[in-house]
Amino acid sequence: MEPFIVEMEMREASDIVFNNHRGEEFLYVLHGRLEFCYGEETVILEEGDSLYFDSIVPHGYRGLEGPAKTLVVIYRPQ
Repeated sequence: MEPFIVEMEMREASDIVFNNHRGEEFLYVLHGRLEFCYGEETVILEEGDSLYFDSIVPHGYRGLEGPAKTLVVIYRPQ
């Protein structure tokens, strides 16, 4: 398991960088609002919201209305 804090800057939707990697990911919004894109889906997350997802699917995010801070935990099976 790899836990870390990520600050996401506000940016244009066209500037979202997508990642994908083996494993699972948990994301918890500590501060701000963000747009989360997962495959073809998009959701808006606010402070206190969380997600758990298969990180092999391309995913990316951006801060909305200013920077957002999240706790991200990645689990990569051996």
